[in-house]
Amino acid sequence: MAVYRDISDPSIVVGCTECPWWFAMRFDLIEAYKAGEQHQIDVHEIEPARAQEPRRLFEQRAEKRARHAVTV
Repeated sequence: MAVYRDISDPSIVVGCTECPWWFAMRFDLIEAYKAGEQHQIDVHEIEPARAQEPRRLFEQRAEKRARHAVTV
């Protein structure tokens, strides 16, 4: 089971590979991650910490990129 995000301008569609009828639409990437997390927790009974891991990794990478960004 996997949650996927289809990112286009201006929205992000979140879906589940096991539940083809379920999807969510968000306009913010973090909110898209949270929608997928909540689906995993509510429907597939995934532990919250495990469901939140992809978002945490994304946030850590974004923070690292921001620290290393070159400003002109």
